[in-house]
Amino acid sequence: MSKEAKFHKLIESQDIEEKKRAWETLQAKLAEETEVPLPQPKKRKLSWVKLTSVFASIILIVMVGVYTAIKLQPDKTRYCSSADYQEVHYEHTLKEYSIQNNTEILYLDWYDLTGGTLSNSVFELNDTAEKIGFCEIIEDFNTGSLVNIFVIKKGYVLEEYKLDEEFSEKSKVKNIDVLWFFADYLQTATADFEYGQYQYYIKVNFVFDTNYILDIVEEMLPN
Repeated sequence: MSKEAKFHKLIESQDIEEKKRAWETLQAKLAEETEVPLPQPKKRKLSWVKLTSVFASIILIVMVGVYTAIKLQPDKTRYCSSADYQEVHYEHTLKEYSIQNNTEILYLDWYDLTGGTLSNSVFELNDTAEKIGFCEIIEDFNTGSLVNIFVIKKGYVLEEYKLDEEFSEKSKVKNIDVLWFFADYLQTATADFEYGQYQYYIKVNFVFDTNYILDIVEEMLPN
């Protein structure tokens, strides 16, 4: 190859290298120009009004949930007719049962005066044999009245031993609400009240004084 040809080839090869470097430089500049920084999102501050609204909505949702849960809870009260339980003889008085079982049950402490009770019985469920109530009959020797004391566990309602509020008087005895009814023509009086873990239904036969039934309740309640 002649010197002239070698010289042209060198020039051409140098020209190719220059073009290559120029093209790389151009590509680098184009890349820098296309990398446009994206704007950063601005942090928004929630106003107190919006925060209060959010908290109020949360509280409302919680309250609605609690109320719904309470409303959906099944009624734990069992209503019993005479077909659901039986009354059987019981050899202990209410006072003895209270002491033996360390539970507070109200009674008339006339045992020494009357020589005991006329009758004691217990109410037992037919399906479980659970004791749900007691009955004690004791005589008032001063008046000749027969006092029937029915003690029913809370959570149970025996239809025979419940006063109708519509036809009853309402009084307070030692801060306890008492429903009572006096039937002069039948010489009977009844009272219905709650104390502790029991519902009390008192029925008195051969009574002539309107206030006698309330006096009985007052004597049964502790001071």
